[in-house]
Amino acid sequence: MPLNPGDKVIVLALNKHGVVQSCDTKGIYTILIGSFSTKCKESDLRFVSVKGPENEKGKVTITAHKENPKKLATIDLHGLTVAQALPLVESGLDKAIIAGLDRIEIVHGIGTGKIKEAVHKLLSSVSAVKNFTPHLMNPGVTIVYLDGANVP
Repeated sequence: MPLNPGDKVIVLALNKHGVVQSCDTKGIYTILIGSFSTKCKESDLRFVSVKGPENEKGKVTITAHKENPKKLATIDLHGLTVAQALPLVESGLDKAIIAGLDRIEIVHGIGTGKIKEAVHKLLSSVSAVKNFTPHLMNPGVTIVYLDGANVP
């Protein structure tokens, strides 16, 4: 899955965080690292995060944790409807798998439980999801364990 402008990545050869600026027709990405830019192939990059669309009820982001970006990412669905949340979960799963992440936290909140129920139903149908479980200390969060991470 190709990266998009605005996606945050790690340039593996430099071990530096950057932001995708563009991609040419040959699949070469221009990455901005601070005020410095470099060109890389997708295989030289590791996806870190993508900013999701904003809506009238809230803002959704997918962000890998700084301490170990390969281990965990968070998808925050607060303030969204089921119809708004599910496509973002699907997109977040795709990005996390490509980035080689081991697990994801999906923050759906408690509310009426409709989003949690819909997310769990979706997760049950995704073959790359090894397992998922409610967070032990926060029932408004589901922990998703991924299988087959780092798919080319």
